[in-house]
Amino acid sequence: MTDPIEQDDARFGARLGATLRAAEPLPPGAEARLLATLAATPRPSRPLPWWRRPRTLRLSPIGGLALAAGFAGLMVLGTLGVTRETAPTVAAVAPDTVHLVRFVLVNPGARQVSLAGDFNGWQAEALTPAASGGVWSVALPLRAGRYEYAFVVDGERWIADPALPAARDEFGGVHSVLHLGADRVM
Repeated sequence: MTDPIEQDDARFGARLGATLRAAEPLPPGAEARLLATLAATPRPSRPLPWWRRPRTLRLSPIGGLALAAGFAGLMVLGTLGVTRETAPTVAAVAPDTVHLVRFVLVNPGARQVSLAGDFNGWQAEALTPAASGGVWSVALPLRAGRYEYAFVVDGERWIADPALPAARDEFGGVHSVLHLGADRVM
């Protein structure tokens, strides 16, 4: 059962809410007076800044063609410069290049995740959990080559990286193989 004071408060709140939610009609002619007042109010006149002022440009047909040809030439030269800079050059990669490899495992049920592989002597190193929860990651600098590794979940379960193909070792365990090189990352 509810307390009588609480019942009175609930009824008072319901009445007050109904009153506050009710539509308030405008007096007759209020909208017309408002529009007339807005129309009669002078707007402040500010000059437009120079970059927004309309301008008229007069060109002869030959001048227009010359302007269009110059613009097209700039676009072609700009495109050539960009493609030269972004073209991949595999030969420029040194064989001792260090790659920063981020190992990531998504496992929301894990309390602790470590990474073990031939790059750290198969000693499990703890991964850092992300703020979103369930995502564990670490970034390691590795040189070009072939690496084998596995994730260790909660200190006992070894699992392969779901992002790479799994391979079995001579002990029946499952691990992942990562190839780093100048021409491929797998």
